[in-house]
Amino acid sequence: MKSKGTILVVDDEELVRDIASALLSTLGYTVIVADDGEQALKIYQERQNEIDVVFLDITMPKMDGKKTQQRLKQINPQVKTVISSGYDIDINKGIYKDLGFADFISKPYSIHKLSKVIENLIK
Repeated sequence: MKSKGTILVVDDEELVRDIASALLSTLGYTVIVADDGEQALKIYQERQNEIDVVFLDITMPKMDGKKTQQRLKQINPQVKTVISSGYDIDINKGIYKDLGFADFISKPYSIHKLSKVIENLIK
């Protein structure tokens, strides 16, 4: 069964954006990409009614994932954001939840894990 929904993928690494986009497209989602937090905010401001989930890298130049998340929450307090990182984040402390992220996925991620995380947010 194909999934439905639109995901904004935000990552400064082109390869990661391409892989995430390909996986999400394979799962049936519509994908919009941004290569940094500033571009993501512009896209979200214009298209927030279309976007179901923002899939956001935590470590980016210009504007990191935490700052981008804060700004997204100012635009829409109900935004659903998944944080993604290749670094070790102490999930047990719930740091990502305290910042308002809906979920966390570590890199590298499988299509199964990605599907599960996104499906839990789009119901």
